[in-house]
Amino acid sequence: MRHVMTGLALVVACMAIGCGGPAKLLAPTCEAVERKISVDGLTEDWRGIQPVLVQGENQLWLGQGMSVDNWKGNADLSYSWRAAWQGDKLYFLFIVADDKLAEPAEPLSFLNDCVLIYIDPFNEGGPRLADADGRTEVRGQEVQVVVSSSPGVFVGQADDPLCMYSVTKPQTELFQSKWKGQVAMQKTPLGYVIEVGFCVPGLSLKQGQMLGVETGVCDNDGSGRKNLMTWIGAKRDFWQNMSLWGQVRLVGRR
Repeated sequence: MRHVMTGLALVVACMAIGCGGPAKLLAPTCEAVERKISVDGLTEDWRGIQPVLVQGENQLWLGQGMSVDNWKGNADLSYSWRAAWQGDKLYFLFIVADDKLAEPAEPLSFLNDCVLIYIDPFNEGGPRLADADGRTEVRGQEVQVVVSSSPGVFVGQADDPLCMYSVTKPQTELFQSKWKGQVAMQKTPLGYVIEVGFCVPGLSLKQGQMLGVETGVCDNDGSGRKNLMTWIGAKRDFWQNMSLWGQVRLVGRR
């Protein structure tokens, strides 16, 4: 019988290895397993894939006025994530412990209960903002999923930069069309599950490939964002520097 996992008794599946050049020499690395995944917010498809556990105050990002004093322990905010792939599509499963969910009320996606995924498609590292022929170019990709009964998705792309993360203007349709994206959410007794699948525009996937990846979860209990927890930990401005991210290796079927 298909079921939603409600626990976080999970094992970290990361190891430090030298891949991706000097900038990524000691980057934590985990695996994405080749597997058919149904994006439905359930966890049965993910059995046998090792999760990455993200918990503890050392994983809190403490910029923008946030403090470790805001965090009341792993039941307040912690999470695990897993990765899979099939064809040119990536899949992620997040199981989040969050003792109080709030409907989106803040103006920007990442100020609400929100799941963050950052992708460095060629595992190059370096700054996300680069000068290209006199104009600023954004490197890497991101997916933000705002937690609600109908999750809104943001991919950091908009004609008006002020609308990139506006919670009233989700980019879900763009995510579904250009990214072939899918997303599902299920509440659990301890928090929620977010499952997402997407194709990174212009990226082909193959076994053995390495991607730069960072994940995060934002927590808002109803009075503004109070916590942000990330896989690699409390690195200031991590979203602007792909060298601070970890790595995911695409492996075969299991």
